[in-house]
This record gives sequence, structure tokens and C-alpha cells, in this order.
Amino acid sequence: MLLKNVTDAAHLDDNPHLRLVDAVDALADNRGELLFELRGSTERQFALYRVLRGQVDRLFVSAPGTIVSPPAVRRLAGHTRSSGRGAPALGGRTC
Repeated sequence: MLLKNVTDAAHLDDNPHLRLVDAVDALADNRGELLFELRGSTERQFALYRVLRGQVDRLFVSAPGTIVSPPAVRRLAGHTRSSGRGAPALGGRTC
């Protein structure tokens, strides 16, 4: 284990939960970096880390963004959208 961070729900904005998104070659040097989502209770960020020779270095952290709950999705049964030219949009699928 190279990195371990433990916190409780009351301190998630100070020490956010890290979720691995993907391994990427962000620097184009044929070495993999790890892209993480840092999720707190009200904000989320993305961070890029490099693991090399047993050491973890943070290369980049995005600006914090507020977590917003998605609005409820409403389905309109039986209606099709059109592109305005008479042809149905979305391949004629109903929304």
C-alpha cells in the first residue's frame, strides 16, 4: 500500500474520498499516471498522481466544483422529437 487516508463523513471536504477513475499517460512519456476523483460532501475535484519508485507525487488538482443533484427525469410516453425538418430526431425513437 502506497497511500492510505482515513476520515469520517463530517470531514470529507477536508479529506475527500478518492476514487480511481483511470490510468492514463497524461505526460506522454510512456509512464502511467493515476486519475482520481476527490469527492467530499459538497464538492468534487479531479487529481492526477504519479507513482514512481514507491513514491506518490500529485501532479495536478482541478478547481473544486459543487456537487449538484441531477433533476428528476421525466419521460414523455408516445411523443417523438423532430428536428424541425420533418424527419424524426434520435432515429425515430420515442423519448
